[in-house]
Amino acid sequence: MSVWRGLRRRGQAWSTRWLPYRAAVQANEELPSRLKWRTIYFLGSPVWKVAFACPCGCDDIVELCLMTSVRPHWQASVDGADRVTLNPSVWKKQGCKSHYFIRQGRIIWV
Repeated sequence: MSVWRGLRRRGQAWSTRWLPYRAAVQANEELPSRLKWRTIYFLGSPVWKVAFACPCGCDDIVELCLMTSVRPHWQASVDGADRVTLNPSVWKKQGCKSHYFIRQGRIIWV
């Protein structure tokens, strides 16, 4: 990993502690070609999936299913300030192996 990429990754991980993730509702089934940093996209009508860039800065896209008939699934809620809460935690088993909660738009690292 280059020095620049390492510094960028640390900066992005640090910024997620202080700058909240926001909700962006998408009516279609596809993600935009470039994801906005600190934005969680809600996909489908009715909404069945959320997607966002991994907060560690590894450039992976995290996609989580919201359908209760599928295992595993997550629950998402959005407050009046568009801050997102996801339950349970997100734990990437491959790649960067990040483990975190998203509570009121904030990343809580485990």
